[in-house]
Amino acid sequence: MERTGASLGEVLQQAYSAQLGGRLAEAERLYKLVLRTLPAQFDALHLLGVLEAGRGNNAAALRLIDRALKANPRSPEALNNRSNVLQALRRYDEALASCDLALAARPGFAQALNNRGNILHDLRRYDEAVASYEKALGIRPDYAKAHANRANALRDLRRYDEALASCDRALALDPELAEALNTRANLLHDLKRYQEAIACFDRALAIKPDYAVALANRGNLLRDIGRYDEALACCERAVALRPDSVEVLNAYGTVLCQLERHDEALAAHDAALRIDPEDADALSGRGNALRGAKRYEEALASSDRALAIRPDLAEVLSIRGTILRDLDRHEDALASYDQALAIHPDLAEALSNRGLALQELGRFEEALASHARAVAAKPDLPQANFNEGLCRLLVGDLKRGWEQYEWRWKVPPLRPLRHAAKPLWQGEPDIAGKTILLHAEQGLGDAIHFCRYATLVHARGATVFLELQAPLKSLLASVRGVARVTGRDDPSPDFDVHAPLLGVPRFFGASWQQIPADVPYLSAEPAAIARWREKLHAGPDLKVGFAWSGNPKQGGDRKRSIPIERLLPMLSVPGIRWYGLQVGERAADLARLPPGMVTDLSPELSDFAETAAVMANLDLVISVDTAVAHLAGALGRPGWIMLAFVPAWQWLLDREDSPWYPTLRLFRQPRPGDWESVVARVTAELERLRR
Repeated sequence: MERTGASLGEVLQQAYSAQLGGRLAEAERLYKLVLRTLPAQFDALHLLGVLEAGRGNNAAALRLIDRALKANPRSPEALNNRSNVLQALRRYDEALASCDLALAARPGFAQALNNRGNILHDLRRYDEAVASYEKALGIRPDYAKAHANRANALRDLRRYDEALASCDRALALDPELAEALNTRANLLHDLKRYQEAIACFDRALAIKPDYAVALANRGNLLRDIGRYDEALACCERAVALRPDSVEVLNAYGTVLCQLERHDEALAAHDAALRIDPEDADALSGRGNALRGAKRYEEALASSDRALAIRPDLAEVLSIRGTILRDLDRHEDALASYDQALAIHPDLAEALSNRGLALQELGRFEEALASHARAVAAKPDLPQANFNEGLCRLLVGDLKRGWEQYEWRWKVPPLRPLRHAAKPLWQGEPDIAGKTILLHAEQGLGDAIHFCRYATLVHARGATVFLELQAPLKSLLASVRGVARVTGRDDPSPDFDVHAPLLGVPRFFGASWQQIPADVPYLSAEPAAIARWREKLHAGPDLKVGFAWSGNPKQGGDRKRSIPIERLLPMLSVPGIRWYGLQVGERAADLARLPPGMVTDLSPELSDFAETAAVMANLDLVISVDTAVAHLAGALGRPGWIMLAFVPAWQWLLDREDSPWYPTLRLFRQPRPGDWESVVARVTAELERLRR
């Protein structure tokens, strides 16, 4: 070269040495120096293209390599590198064609056979990918990367033992091959050898700290074992390193969705789709995030787009089934689960969710069988065990139901057990002389329902403290045997052991004859009862209080709550004075009724003690499945409860009475969503009462 005094070959050698040494700016300068003099020089164009590909500038790399191939159209190396760039651009068919041209130019080109396997793997043609890797290894048995890539394809074929052996062979050849360590860690994750998998990821990252895909995969593992904060930290680091990686963005979106940060999850999957609009995993993750945000129709559309691209994705078909369940399309959901299981018969998530769909259709024996298959397929899957437990409780199998109900603590997103630093009471009989704190863990109605067990715990000689939501504190002080009631936000009292309320019943028998059904076990203050007696109108009319909605933020509320307009036939029965017992935002629904039809008591119902005092002065309480229903039963007041076709498990099936609450009468939907029939029956019974 004239300006340097070096020959062309010397400049190219200097550039190539700089490139190998990571001095990319120097290499780029020297290649461009060559190209200023010789614009069509093959080596400079080709190697500069490889340099740009290494920087992630794939469009620029492709232009440079294409210019090089004009000078030397049959260069196997350039054709092979061109296929790598096209693969990175997700132009898979062109990448495969370029790879085949490289192999036509040099049939024994092991590197091209390995790259061809990578492209086939990306196309999910896993058997063909394995065959291509094996051809490469037939030519070059010590090719560590081909062994590692073969392991990856075998993993996707679920041939785990062969995959692990192939991975171990790669690492025997090159113990520092981070990609092989990443694949081995993924295999160990699949095999539930979680600690070994974490150690393997950590080895990969010690060798290659900026390995974003390994960080994302480590995050996937941590997410699956419930270590969500660590999983998120891994994925955040991965995204910082590779914000252009679809795989990394999808892992990030998935962990955000698990943490119920649905809007952020949606943004992550949308970012992935801007890179590759046809990525089925991103579309599926997007659907899951939209489902979490309760945007069900959009979620279904996104899942359907994913399946149009990849109809063989069993996991997406399973998610689609769950979205259809959210839309109350249970037959369609069942069909989607069955499609998933035709592809992957042991997909535990699909089997478990299929059981839920069968429950909603009233096919309970089939539901239990599907739940049992899910647990058999994946015994450590918390949601499958929990779902089976709920179904068993619903059909009246208390013993097995209570046992599996304990899995609720492992169902994501994990809820920390309160007071975990103190000993957990596990039903040990020698509790006399000890102080136990029983604490509410779920809704208000559940606390009212299960606080009855405090009396049984006290009967074993324990001093019993209750920790509850603030609106319940005053009322539940009336539970016999309770020494002290505190709120969740109050300073914790001193105690010896503790237990969550819904974990206590299993320690007191598993037959319906052993249920403590003596009511009332709650009582209102006499002064408050007298005060409300003066406030409520006297006269010949029946005094009936009613509640029509649960907590709208609670899952499944739309199934149990009734739009207030549907109650007009009931509210129009003459000779009844109606009192609204609904509190919270849904109390405003009364404005949609004719003026004067209902007296709204919500402004004065400051807590459940006030509501209890009102109920003591009513002839009847009518409610959907909400805390009001449980309160009426716990007070021993007459109550009619309007229930969905498949209600919460406490109400059981196919009966009009409740073994928990002897004074309640149950009015059930005869088919899903049929509130008209329920309201018609309640109306007819009210008319009979007034005759």
